[in-house]
Amino acid sequence: MRFFAVLSILLLCGCIGGEGVGGAAVAVPSRPNMMPEDPRAEDDAGEPTAEYTDPGACEGREGNLKDLCYINTASELMDVKICDKVSVPEHRELCIGRVGVATGNRKLCDRISDPSVRAQCHMAIT
Repeated sequence: MRFFAVLSILLLCGCIGGEGVGGAAVAVPSRPNMMPEDPRAEDDAGEPTAEYTDPGACEGREGNLKDLCYINTASELMDVKICDKVSVPEHRELCIGRVGVATGNRKLCDRISDPSVRAQCHMAIT
């Protein structure tokens, strides 16, 4: 599941491919421990905050941040219907994959068009 969280962040910020937010060049970390953490906030008890348990909380965000909010909420609530709100098709598939991993539903992995991402989704379930 952590793989999909990191991949989500990199895809949504545009860091994969050497471009960052606004097209500025960025260095993509080569070691996994240097990658950014999943930005989901937790309360003092370690539970997700309302931001990722209420899809309505994503409405106040824009662009990629809104998509990332929906992706995190869908996987947290294990509800693939929330993925329909993700605006970018590639991000939507990523959302579906994260819900597939969270629920152990391989049929959701099969909905991913990119063969390597689909395979990673299946591998994460086993």
